[in-house]
Amino acid sequence: MTQLLRDMEARLAACVEAPVALARRQGVTVEVVTSFPAATQPGLPAPIPPALPVPEAASGPSANPDDLLPLLKVATAVVGEALGNTARHAGPTRAVVRAAVEDGWLRVSVVDSGPVAGWIPRDGTGTGLRGLRERVEACGGTLLVGPRLDAEGFAVEARLPLEERYA
Repeated sequence: MTQLLRDMEARLAACVEAPVALARRQGVTVEVVTSFPAATQPGLPAPIPPALPVPEAASGPSANPDDLLPLLKVATAVVGEALGNTARHAGPTRAVVRAAVEDGWLRVSVVDSGPVAGWIPRDGTGTGLRGLRERVEACGGTLLVGPRLDAEGFAVEARLPLEERYA
């Protein structure tokens, strides 16, 4: 399990490289923070010690890191859409991308600092966040979007379930 989470961290970091690089080229200062546990999270089964043989039941989908690809694609879409919206609506501001495994969920958020002074927002199609919500919910997750409550800016957060992947 721990190796699977480490693999997910590495894959997620690789997946978000492109949208982060694009946002940076558009002038957004992006910080990426990942926090994956070294130990078991509540709601996830205990890892199998490496000295023991892997039981037959664990050799199915839950033992294969490729089973996480659909979640990683959705997480990447969350980062891409949120950073694209930051660049379009807030300009060359600051954004923080966070990804963590918490209580059986992959949590991905993008929080920006709001528009820079004098920035004129560019129109979008108006369907990006709606389509993103559909993708997140199709995975059994939730998507929260809206103005920050603690400061100026906008926040997008997706919670994607991991428990079913390890069941």
